[in-house]
Amino acid sequence: MAAIDDLGFECLPHPPYSPDLAPSDYWLSGEMKRPLRGKRFEGFKRLEYEIKQWQKGTPKVFYTTGLEKLRERWKRYIKLKGEFIKTFDNQL
Repeated sequence: MAAIDDLGFECLPHPPYSPDLAPSDYWLSGEMKRPLRGKRFEGFKRLEYEIKQWQKGTPKVFYTTGLEKLRERWKRYIKLKGEFIKTFDNQL
């Protein structure tokens, strides 16, 4: 929370689990899985290493774009008064 405050962001309240608003569900996980798809890893450490390599090689704009997408999702969520977003991308 201190880091969020230090960066000047406001933490908005939301349900404990909301797939519409969890960046890992609508944006991050899919992008991270693409380069890993079809690969086999001999253990968790190797998978962890590959993920860290992906993170290091990913441009910062990727993360800022994700935050912008989150802002748009919040706007949509507010407009729908908390209703589930079924096909968000088609409803912008």
